[in-house]
Amino acid sequence: MGTAQGIYAGWGNFGAAAAAFTLPPIAAAFDPATGWRVATAFSGVLCLVWAWVYHRQAKEIPERATQFPVTLEKTIEVTSYRDLVLQVLLFLPLYGALGVFVWKLSHPSTPLLSGWEMGGLLAAVGVFCLFEIYRCLQVNLPRLKNGLHEDRHYPFQQIVVLSFVYALTFGSELAVISMFPEYLETTFALSATAAAILGSSFAFFNLVTRPSGGWLADRIGRRRVLFVLVLGCMICYWFMGEITPAWPLTAAIALCVVCSMLAQAGNGACFAMVPLIRKDLTGKMAGMAGAYGNVGAVYFLTLLSFVDASEFFRWISAYALFVLVSLMFLKSFNHLHNSFRK
Repeated sequence: MGTAQGIYAGWGNFGAAAAAFTLPPIAAAFDPATGWRVATAFSGVLCLVWAWVYHRQAKEIPERATQFPVTLEKTIEVTSYRDLVLQVLLFLPLYGALGVFVWKLSHPSTPLLSGWEMGGLLAAVGVFCLFEIYRCLQVNLPRLKNGLHEDRHYPFQQIVVLSFVYALTFGSELAVISMFPEYLETTFALSATAAAILGSSFAFFNLVTRPSGGWLADRIGRRRVLFVLVLGCMICYWFMGEITPAWPLTAAIALCVVCSMLAQAGNGACFAMVPLIRKDLTGKMAGMAGAYGNVGAVYFLTLLSFVDASEFFRWISAYALFVLVSLMFLKSFNHLHNSFRK
């Protein structure tokens, strides 16, 4: 499971690294006002080409469709009142990230929204959040009152912990990929192109490391591997906060590569577990954990607007410590849910 999840996800992250490696030179070949447009258009053309390839080559598997019944419910079924509270609390950082994003668009550094527009959008985000909570209660409360068959029970805390993990491993990866080239450019006085090429090293090994994390989780033990990887991330991010211009560039890049490999392997190890919580809820569970990856990136990059890069890395390390503690509440996957026996 972990190996398969890691392979296709690793290609996605590898694409981000390839873009960071190739798009700056393309943009640099034109004047600044035109270069970014050409680079963006080039990405769009590649997307169109791949859409055509996917449409021509991808095939449906009709006989497998009945194994995953589709419903219109947009909330995850929970099996206890405690889990219902956890799910409601899990919504708050998701919509909080949207609110933070809206606020950033009205910040003096990026004044794209007026005060009234920001207020209106924040109110809309709040309404959507309340509606999501209402739908969650509307769907789950009657079921809990009537009682659920024992076969449907599962620990919702599993997806809570794994969402926190993915916010660290994938969220920090996205955040660092976004800021690392500029960080190298200012810290080591590199050119923009050289900084972009070296900065892409943070995601370049994803094609190998993410499947490797899933493979290790499958072979050695999921919780054990994830604990070691999160611990490694915590240590590496702390030392990245100690980087100064006096450091050798090779040492800084080496530390960056080690940290990125641990985080990417953590992505694979995390998603080696997400599909094993409850088979009929796999898509919703994966969607929740995946969303938290982007939530982590939004919060980390927002933090970067208030602190310098060294403090930024240390704060990620502190969050990794929180995730490390939360792993104590992650239960073993040795005994799968009854839905896997059908």
